[in-house]
Amino acid sequence: MIEPREAVAGHDPARLDLAGLDDASLIDALGAARRQAAVYEARQLTLMGELYRRRRSEDRDDVRVVGGRSQTLTELQPVLAQSRCRLGSRLHLAETLHMRLPRTWGLLAAGRIDEYTASVIVSELDKLTDDTLVPVVEAKLVDRLGTGADQTEPVRVPPAQVGRWARVLVAETEPDRHEERFRKGVRRPCGAGVRHR
Repeated sequence: MIEPREAVAGHDPARLDLAGLDDASLIDALGAARRQAAVYEARQLTLMGELYRRRRSEDRDDVRVVGGRSQTLTELQPVLAQSRCRLGSRLHLAETLHMRLPRTWGLLAAGRIDEYTASVIVSELDKLTDDTLVPVVEAKLVDRLGTGADQTEPVRVPPAQVGRWARVLVAETEPDRHEERFRKGVRRPCGAGVRHR
Protein backbone atom coordinates (compact mmCIF):
# COMPACT_ATOMS: atom_id res chain seq x y z
CA MET A 1 0.00 0.00 0.00
CA ILE A 2 1.24 3.49 -0.80
CA GLU A 3 1.82 5.66 2.24
CA PRO A 4 -0.23 8.86 2.43
CA ARG A 5 1.61 12.14 2.58
CA GLU A 6 0.88 12.49 6.28
CA ALA A 7 2.79 9.26 7.03
CA VAL A 8 5.85 10.51 5.19
CA ALA A 9 5.72 13.88 6.92
CA GLY A 10 7.36 12.38 10.01
CA HIS A 11 10.57 12.10 8.00
CA ASP A 12 10.74 15.81 7.24
CA PRO A 13 14.38 16.98 7.63
CA ALA A 14 13.15 20.21 9.18
CA ARG A 15 11.70 18.19 12.06
CA LEU A 16 14.88 16.23 12.85
CA ASP A 17 16.71 17.14 16.02
CA LEU A 18 20.12 17.50 14.36
CA ALA A 19 21.69 19.13 17.38
CA GLY A 20 20.93 16.02 19.42
CA LEU A 21 22.83 13.74 17.03
CA ASP A 22 26.51 13.01 17.44
CA ASP A 23 28.64 12.65 14.30
CA ALA A 24 28.31 8.86 14.14
CA SER A 25 24.53 9.08 14.45
CA LEU A 26 24.43 11.70 11.73
CA ILE A 27 26.40 9.40 9.40
CA ASP A 28 24.08 6.50 10.28
CA ALA A 29 21.04 8.67 9.53
CA LEU A 30 22.53 9.59 6.14
CA GLY A 31 23.03 5.92 5.30
CA ALA A 32 19.48 5.10 6.34
CA ALA A 33 18.12 7.96 4.23
CA ARG A 34 20.12 6.71 1.23
CA ARG A 35 18.66 3.22 1.60
CA GLN A 36 15.15 4.58 2.04
CA ALA A 37 15.54 6.70 -1.11
CA ALA A 38 16.62 3.59 -3.06
CA VAL A 39 13.58 1.69 -1.82
CA TYR A 40 11.34 4.55 -2.98
CA GLU A 41 13.09 4.56 -6.36
CA ALA A 42 12.35 0.85 -6.68
CA ARG A 43 8.73 1.50 -5.74
CA GLN A 44 8.44 4.15 -8.43
CA LEU A 45 9.93 1.79 -11.02
CA THR A 46 7.48 -0.94 -9.99
CA LEU A 47 4.52 1.42 -10.33
CA MET A 48 5.78 2.72 -13.69
CA GLY A 49 6.23 -0.83 -14.96
CA GLU A 50 2.73 -1.83 -13.86
CA LEU A 51 1.18 1.19 -15.57
CA TYR A 52 3.06 0.32 -18.75
CA ARG A 53 1.94 -3.33 -18.52
CA ARG A 54 -1.68 -2.17 -18.27
CA ARG A 55 -1.34 0.26 -21.18
CA ARG A 56 0.26 -2.44 -23.33
CA SER A 57 -2.65 -4.80 -22.67
CA GLU A 58 -5.11 -2.03 -23.64
CA ASP A 59 -3.03 -1.39 -26.75
CA ARG A 60 -3.72 -4.93 -28.03
CA ASP A 61 -7.47 -4.42 -27.84
CA ASP A 62 -7.73 -1.32 -29.99
CA VAL A 63 -5.28 -0.46 -32.75
CA ARG A 64 -6.63 3.10 -32.91
CA VAL A 65 -5.27 4.08 -29.50
CA VAL A 66 -1.92 5.71 -28.92
CA GLY A 67 0.82 3.11 -28.33
CA GLY A 68 1.11 1.78 -24.79
CA ARG A 69 4.61 3.15 -24.24
CA SER A 70 3.73 6.60 -25.53
CA GLN A 71 0.55 6.68 -23.45
CA THR A 72 2.49 5.63 -20.33
CA LEU A 73 5.12 8.33 -20.85
CA THR A 74 2.41 10.94 -21.44
CA GLU A 75 0.70 10.00 -18.17
CA LEU A 76 3.93 9.89 -16.16
CA GLN A 77 5.38 13.19 -17.37
CA PRO A 78 3.19 15.56 -15.30
CA VAL A 79 3.22 13.29 -12.25
CA LEU A 80 6.99 12.81 -12.04
CA ALA A 81 7.97 16.14 -13.69
CA GLN A 82 10.59 14.49 -15.89
CA SER A 83 11.23 14.61 -19.62
CA ARG A 84 9.91 11.86 -21.90
CA CYS A 85 13.50 10.85 -22.61
CA ARG A 86 14.27 10.49 -18.90
CA LEU A 87 11.03 8.62 -18.27
CA GLY A 88 11.77 6.35 -21.24
CA SER A 89 15.14 5.53 -19.70
CA ARG A 90 13.51 4.73 -16.38
CA LEU A 91 10.83 2.62 -18.02
CA HIS A 92 13.53 0.67 -19.88
CA LEU A 93 15.33 0.22 -16.57
CA ALA A 94 12.18 -1.06 -14.87
CA GLU A 95 11.47 -3.54 -17.67
CA THR A 96 15.04 -4.80 -17.83
CA LEU A 97 15.40 -5.22 -14.08
CA HIS A 98 12.11 -7.10 -13.76
CA MET A 99 12.55 -9.33 -16.81
CA ARG A 100 16.29 -9.90 -17.14
CA LEU A 101 18.17 -8.90 -13.98
CA PRO A 102 16.33 -10.21 -10.92
CA ARG A 103 19.36 -10.14 -8.62
CA THR A 104 20.09 -6.52 -9.46
CA TRP A 105 16.40 -5.73 -8.96
CA GLY A 106 16.58 -7.40 -5.54
CA LEU A 107 19.50 -5.18 -4.53
CA LEU A 108 17.60 -2.05 -5.57
CA ALA A 109 14.33 -3.12 -3.93
CA ALA A 110 16.20 -3.81 -0.68
CA GLY A 111 17.85 -0.39 -0.76
CA ARG A 112 21.32 -1.88 -1.20
CA ILE A 113 22.03 -0.02 -4.45
CA ASP A 114 20.38 3.08 -5.86
CA GLU A 115 18.62 3.54 -9.18
CA TYR A 116 21.68 5.13 -10.76
CA THR A 117 23.89 2.14 -9.93
CA ALA A 118 21.21 -0.21 -11.27
CA SER A 119 21.08 1.83 -14.50
CA VAL A 120 24.86 1.55 -14.88
CA ILE A 121 24.60 -2.24 -14.57
CA VAL A 122 21.74 -2.37 -17.09
CA SER A 123 23.65 -0.16 -19.52
CA GLU A 124 26.68 -2.43 -19.49
CA LEU A 125 24.82 -5.76 -19.53
CA ASP A 126 22.59 -4.53 -22.38
CA LYS A 127 25.74 -4.65 -24.51
CA LEU A 128 25.90 -8.45 -24.34
CA THR A 129 25.05 -9.83 -27.77
CA ASP A 130 24.01 -13.25 -26.42
CA ASP A 131 21.02 -12.83 -24.08
CA THR A 132 21.60 -16.25 -22.52
CA LEU A 133 24.79 -14.87 -20.96
CA VAL A 134 23.05 -12.02 -19.12
CA PRO A 135 22.17 -14.07 -15.98
CA VAL A 136 25.71 -15.48 -15.88
CA VAL A 137 27.35 -12.06 -16.01
CA GLU A 138 24.82 -10.60 -13.57
CA ALA A 139 25.56 -13.39 -11.07
CA LYS A 140 29.32 -12.76 -11.35
CA LEU A 141 28.85 -9.02 -10.89
CA VAL A 142 26.54 -9.37 -7.90
CA ASP A 143 28.99 -11.82 -6.33
CA ARG A 144 31.82 -9.35 -6.95
CA LEU A 145 29.84 -6.67 -5.18
CA GLY A 146 29.93 -8.85 -2.07
CA THR A 147 26.21 -9.16 -1.85
CA GLY A 148 25.57 -12.72 -0.75
CA ALA A 149 22.05 -13.71 0.27
CA ASP A 150 22.81 -13.29 3.98
CA GLN A 151 24.16 -9.75 3.67
CA THR A 152 21.94 -6.73 4.24
CA GLU A 153 24.43 -3.88 4.15
CA PRO A 154 24.32 -1.44 1.22
CA VAL A 155 26.87 -1.85 -1.54
CA ARG A 156 29.65 0.65 -0.88
CA VAL A 157 31.20 0.59 -4.33
CA PRO A 158 30.89 3.77 -6.43
CA PRO A 159 28.68 3.38 -9.53
CA ALA A 160 31.61 4.16 -11.85
CA GLN A 161 33.55 1.22 -10.39
CA VAL A 162 30.51 -1.05 -10.71
CA GLY A 163 30.32 -0.01 -14.37
CA ARG A 164 34.00 -0.81 -14.92
CA TRP A 165 33.58 -4.24 -13.32
CA ALA A 166 30.51 -4.93 -15.48
CA ARG A 167 32.35 -3.80 -18.62
CA VAL A 168 35.28 -6.12 -17.85
CA LEU A 169 32.94 -9.06 -17.18
CA VAL A 170 31.12 -8.44 -20.46
CA ALA A 171 34.45 -8.28 -22.34
CA GLU A 172 35.69 -11.48 -20.66
CA THR A 173 32.41 -13.28 -21.38
CA GLU A 174 32.24 -12.27 -25.06
CA PRO A 175 35.81 -11.35 -26.03
CA ASP A 176 35.17 -11.77 -29.77
CA ARG A 177 32.14 -9.43 -29.81
CA HIS A 178 33.82 -6.14 -28.91
CA GLU A 179 33.09 -4.41 -32.25
CA GLU A 180 29.47 -5.55 -32.24
CA ARG A 181 29.02 -4.28 -28.65
CA PHE A 182 30.56 -0.96 -29.60
CA ARG A 183 28.11 -0.53 -32.50
CA LYS A 184 25.21 -1.60 -30.30
CA GLY A 185 26.22 0.96 -27.66
CA VAL A 186 26.65 3.78 -30.16
CA ARG A 187 23.20 3.24 -31.67
CA ARG A 188 21.43 3.28 -28.31
CA PRO A 189 18.20 5.29 -28.69
CA CYS A 190 16.97 7.95 -26.33
CA GLY A 191 15.23 6.22 -23.46
CA ALA A 192 17.74 3.39 -23.11
CA GLY A 193 20.88 3.11 -21.06
CA VAL A 194 22.30 5.11 -18.21
CA ARG A 195 20.10 7.79 -16.76
CA HIS A 196 21.27 11.36 -16.52
CA ARG A 197 21.45 13.00 -13.12
